[in-house]
Amino acid sequence: FLMISDYRTDFSTFYTFTGESSVIPVVAMQKSTVGYPNPVSQGGTFTVVLGKEADHSTRFVVLDMNGRRVMSRNIKPGSTDFSLSNRFATGHYIFNVIYGDGTVESGRLLSK
Repeated sequence: FLMISDYRTDFSTFYTFTGESSVIPVVAMQKSTVGYPNPVSQGGTFTVVLGKEADHSTRFVVLDMNGRRVMSRNIKPGSTDFSLSNRFATGHYIFNVIYGDGTVESGRLLSK
């Protein structure tokens, strides 16, 4: 894997490589922290702007810092953002937007 980061936008792309005689980059995962407000207060609304339009099997998944899934929801096809009410305990979380084509966008969520 190779990771290329743009620290000005907090956006990273992870590549894997295929091909026998040449190197062909394939996007394995993209990371973006486009979630607001962050931190989010208890009962507040957290919104994530999607990197692309949601397809029929796009899911929003939240993991605690131990990697345990604490929430998973389907995102309506055609959506370009996703909002949820913060019901998480105070702490740091990772969220993933997982598209049907295997593309993953990840970010951080801080609950206070």
